[in-house]
Amino acid sequence: MVDSSISVSSCTDLAWALAAKGSDLCKIKKYEDGIKLQKAALDFAAYSNNSDADSDTSTLSMAIRYEIAAALYDQDKYAEASKQLQKVKLLNPNYYEGRIQDFAKDVEKMKYYDLGSKYFNEASHAFDEELWNTAIQKYADALKMFELAGSNENALSCKYNIGLCYFNHGLYEEAKQQFEEIRLKNPDYSKEKIDELFSKINRFLK
Repeated sequence: MVDSSISVSSCTDLAWALAAKGSDLCKIKKYEDGIKLQKAALDFAAYSNNSDADSDTSTLSMAIRYEIAAALYDQDKYAEASKQLQKVKLLNPNYYEGRIQDFAKDVEKMKYYDLGSKYFNEASHAFDEELWNTAIQKYADALKMFELAGSNENALSCKYNIGLCYFNHGLYEEAKQQFEEIRLKNPDYSKEKIDELFSKINRFLK
């Protein structure tokens, strides 16, 4: 909360000072303290613009949110970084499109990659436990995330593991479909293993 007795010009100066100090702290990986100062800077920036931190559209506030997002990104907190950047997009589309759009796209990709990795690990755990239906669903969730992240190799790994789940579950037609789709996308991916699986599937389907 900003003291109402502080002048607008003083608030602006304080916002810049706090933001700069916060950035300096983040550069030396003192992220928690740095982000705390950045958020305080948002309050002062908003007050100087006769607004509040959640709705202020000033260039200063947008710059501070960008710095917060960058600090979160450096900590692999991609979902939180994305929230800050989406807030910029909502409040000040011109600033977003002119200055941070490319960074925001990278953050979104990493957010999806991070989620894909999470789902993949959960799927692999279910696979090890031979919980085939659960594993298939989790691999499918991971597949969607990796595709959104543009991670083709990981997406193929998901399809391959989905095929293995179907195969181990005795659903050979479904398994065959997964491996055929892999062949179409990348004929060289796990070629020997897929050829061997095709041979077994064809024998089972005769």
